[in-house]
Amino acid sequence: MRHTQAALSFLEALALWLDHSPRVVVSAAEVDATSLFGLTDDFGTPQRGVYYHVEVVEPKPRQRGKRLAGVGEFRDLRQLSLVPGGQAP
Repeated sequence: MRHTQAALSFLEALALWLDHSPRVVVSAAEVDATSLFGLTDDFGTPQRGVYYHVEVVEPKPRQRGKRLAGVGEFRDLRQLSLVPGGQAP
């Protein structure tokens, strides 16, 4: 069972501790995922809070990572070795 008020209680405690209202940015592919924490309603509209400000941002499409071509040279690391001869025992 999830405690739906946990995120809101955490934000209120954080605001009181810092004496500043934190900005919360919510970004999720599914609207249901944002409403589970009470930060938005069922339609994705940010809920107003006394202790925090909620902003909903659409997630960016994921980009594929770059592949590494090779591991490169390790001569510089061997020069920094504290073991005589540059090799580990």
